[in-house]
Amino acid sequence: MDSQPLPDAHAASSRDRLSYLPAEVLADIFSYLAPNPPAPLSRRLLPYSRTAKLARVDIQSVKQLKSFVDTVKGTPALGGYVRSLTLNLRDTTETILALETAFNDTLGEALALLPAVKEVDAVDWMTTSFLLSDNAVAAAAAHPLHTMRLSILLTQLNSLDFVTYRLALLARYPRLRKVEITVLPFDPGSTSAVAFDLFPASDLAPAALDMAPIAQVDKLVVVGALCDQRVVNILRAFHGVRDVELADTFASRHIAPALAALDPSALRGLVLRRYLVPPPVDLPAQETDWARFANVHELSFALPIGSPDALAAALPSFSNLSRVVFGAGSDPSAALVQHLVAHRPPLLREVVLSHVTGMVGEPLSPESVPAVASWLEAMTAAVIASRSPDASDDPGAAARAVPPFPLDGWLLPQWCPDFTPSDAEALLPLARSVGVALGGTFISACLTTYVLDRQVDLWLGHDGESGAGVRDMGDDEREVICDRSFWDALALRYAARLLEGTDGGGGAAAAGDESMEPRSKALPLDVAVFHPTSARRRRYEQREGSLDER
Repeated sequence: MDSQPLPDAHAASSRDRLSYLPAEVLADIFSYLAPNPPAPLSRRLLPYSRTAKLARVDIQSVKQLKSFVDTVKGTPALGGYVRSLTLNLRDTTETILALETAFNDTLGEALALLPAVKEVDAVDWMTTSFLLSDNAVAAAAAHPLHTMRLSILLTQLNSLDFVTYRLALLARYPRLRKVEITVLPFDPGSTSAVAFDLFPASDLAPAALDMAPIAQVDKLVVVGALCDQRVVNILRAFHGVRDVELADTFASRHIAPALAALDPSALRGLVLRRYLVPPPVDLPAQETDWARFANVHELSFALPIGSPDALAAALPSFSNLSRVVFGAGSDPSAALVQHLVAHRPPLLREVVLSHVTGMVGEPLSPESVPAVASWLEAMTAAVIASRSPDASDDPGAAARAVPPFPLDGWLLPQWCPDFTPSDAEALLPLARSVGVALGGTFISACLTTYVLDRQVDLWLGHDGESGAGVRDMGDDEREVICDRSFWDALALRYAARLLEGTDGGGGAAAAGDESMEPRSKALPLDVAVFHPTSARRRRYEQREGSLDER
């Protein structure tokens, strides 16, 4: 009989070294493995595995909710593992309404069985309706509920007591610190969903609501039509919020009433952004009183800035302001940014400019020069047409007439008349002189513009003849300038010049590297996605006549 080797106890133990790690380390490891951790190797790891598996529960149907409640009832200890509960019901509205009483009872049971839940995410409005009820408060008020994400229909806000009674129940969740509210313009779960009409707000000095304010919340996020009076009423219900983020789903400039409804007494951070970018709602402009927010520490814009002149006048008095972000869609003028930097608030340390960006792609080559030349001709014609007295009333018509840029990998910057590459270059030494750091994607936009300008000038030449700039080059030199690494090196040198105020060294003379003085004014049209060097612009003007005169 053959003898079998005895099990190596030490080897078995070494395979389960995980079990011998300290408890805090195990908890951290399994938090990264959630929500699908591997099967535990030992009994000691079982609680950590359960914690990871049950920490976040996502319910997607009434049937699944009932099954979950039955499971936790059978093993009550499981409910103690749940920290986050998401209800994203896929049942139709009509199905849930037919089961409304049973659904609310089951949801109440679920909350009562989860004593450690810290976060509830109600993706559908019917779950929100229950959470904003006395029964929900009774079931979960004693829980450590820290975060609630709610979805509300605009039509629900038609009820005069929805904000003053239903929403006011949030004040009875004592540990609640973060609230996110999405106001839905229609019911996505209904089989006959229709969009609701807007009620544009007009009162720039709203009176306090007749209700006990929601005062324990530190962070408020509201996603919806900020121009609508019903959304404005939501904002009026919260007092003493430290951080506010408003996401406009209608891309309207008509948000002054929403800003006027905020309580600025404890406000430290204000973020304004666009959630979607549909056609703007055509509503009259209203002046925003930016001086109300003089105590904020951080401002972030990712939508059109309302009342920019009033903002420029107020910013120097923001005694606590340390950071300002201009994101996509904000389109600040160079004058506004220069004013902010030159007259900086005493604590301002950083300005982020990410409203324009760019990316360098495949270099020009002898094969691609004709296509790029055709693109340049089309863009020049569009610029001239847009400035003609007979130009179309549609400002985007000329831009749509320009074909896509023919080289792969490029993201061409969308400069505008109020913020050109020259403006961006001039901001950097100004910021250095006053100790303000400039960051954001505008640096990549400057690099992209610079590199494209150099390539076009090199290949098309300064006399308008294709290839004039490289006609006298040898094959080796042509190979170098067709190599991406050559242009990457040139971009790094230019970046050093921008960021450090030096020329950065290096040998870029082969690319016709003239001095990097600020450029002339960019073509005032959105399709002017790159900034022509002064030599090329003179060539345009000689051929087509002065663009400025047209």
